[in-house]
Amino acid sequence: MLDYTGIKCPCCDIAFRKEDDIVVCPHCGAPYHRHCYDKAGNCIFADEHDSGKEWKAPEAPQAPNPDTEIKDKECAVCGTLNSTSALFCNRCGSPLIGQPELHQNRQEKNTREESAAESPEASSPNGYPFVGMPGVLPFDLMGGVNPTETIEDDITFGDISKLVKQNTPYYMPRFRYIKLTNRNKFNLSAFLFGGSWMLYRKMYKRGTLFSILQFGLYLAYIFVSMFISAPALAQALEHVGVDYSGGLSLTSVQWLAVSDYLMQNPDIYFRISLQLIILAVLFITLLYCGFTANKAYMKHCISTIRQIKSEDAGRGDTSLLLEEKGGVNLGIAICMLFCYMIITNLPTFI
Repeated sequence: MLDYTGIKCPCCDIAFRKEDDIVVCPHCGAPYHRHCYDKAGNCIFADEHDSGKEWKAPEAPQAPNPDTEIKDKECAVCGTLNSTSALFCNRCGSPLIGQPELHQNRQEKNTREESAAESPEASSPNGYPFVGMPGVLPFDLMGGVNPTETIEDDITFGDISKLVKQNTPYYMPRFRYIKLTNRNKFNLSAFLFGGSWMLYRKMYKRGTLFSILQFGLYLAYIFVSMFISAPALAQALEHVGVDYSGGLSLTSVQWLAVSDYLMQNPDIYFRISLQLIILAVLFITLLYCGFTANKAYMKHCISTIRQIKSEDAGRGDTSLLLEEKGGVNLGIAICMLFCYMIITNLPTFI
């Protein structure tokens, strides 16, 4: 007797189970649940019995051909792109569903550790060099990104990494995230240092504009604090009988008196609040830098590489030019630090 488990009953379209009571048409061989057959009264294919047509079990679905599928499923262990229907990586054997990072191929991991012990510069699974010390498992300079993967046209992540140089394990995954999702990720360094970070990363035009804006806002804050907000606050306190020179220690009654005075004199209230408004604008500027920095830096790198490749014109000097124009400008970072220290201590000299 044939095993009908998993085949659907032609009446109710529900798959048969092993424990089901199944009856078979004696003419064409079509299987039914007994209660379905009793309800129908006869075989639903009775009009085809005279032609001698027999029921045939449906063919099992064919497995997809991995060679013809799009390779868009990335292995979390080695970074290899696999076919959409793949369950395991075709390179390292790691599972591609669930939490693959918890099931890293042990044999490959041991091989990496042995390579790291033999040489401080071994090869990572994505073909880019590891960096480490003998006996210590090294880290991937590309942050798990395949250097041969293109980020735009003929520009690869390997080209980008040669231009970035410092901290590529941070920037490569973020650039790839931006490429795949068109969404940005917050850059804490850019938020803290703003235009100085851009100059440090050799984004000179953008960095100069933001540095001028930020230093201008900070100088405005110092000027407003000393010559506008402070005198206005002293005037408000003097009106309620508080000596501002002895420090600001007010009772609740005095605070209410100051509040009433400021409500009656909005111009003084505005002068006192002006320094906070400038600080808020400066903070928003830094937030903007933090949220847009990675995408702006990626576009800067792509534009620089495209320019270098057009100037190279097939002479084969692209890698050398990338090394020369890439990296960071440490000198300008130190210079900006000194400028910041001078401006911060400026009120002590006035």
